[in-house]
Amino acid sequence: MTNSAPTQHLSVRNEQRETLSVPTRYLKKVWKSVWSSFLGSDCLGKIPSGFEIAVCLVSSSRMARINKEFLNHTGPTDIITFDYPENDWAEASQADKGWIVRGDLIICPLVAVQQSREFNVHWIEELVRYGIHGWLHLLGYDDQDEDSRRIMKRVENATTQQAVNDFPIPEI
Repeated sequence: MTNSAPTQHLSVRNEQRETLSVPTRYLKKVWKSVWSSFLGSDCLGKIPSGFEIAVCLVSSSRMARINKEFLNHTGPTDIITFDYPENDWAEASQADKGWIVRGDLIICPLVAVQQSREFNVHWIEELVRYGIHGWLHLLGYDDQDEDSRRIMKRVENATTQQAVNDFPIPEI
């Protein structure tokens, strides 16, 4: 029996032109590394062995349309995560080691620029954070109530900090 490498497919498409040049290669490298670090670990009772994720960077107007259509919220938001039925954590057993995380992340770079000013961080760090946030949702983390939000935010903050330490933000 051969030991095959885990599935690690990530596509990143920049379909917006509102912001500065977005370093998609950098983001792809960071997110792939971060997400790979979770493989083989227990993530809320399930052990991911790989991922197939598409990230699409969109304009604020397109994000607002997606936000309205799928979440019935008004205006653009930072990230919307779409997962697929095979990401059913509730039915997965802890012994399931073949789980491939699949989903789409829709991210708005203009919101990252705006929020980076509010939080006094680099806008690319905000984009790194959004990809990590979406990944955590795909793993089953939730931020709908205060306790879940606190847990998710703690993991998100630590993972984002480690990511920007390991991969310094490029000059643009």
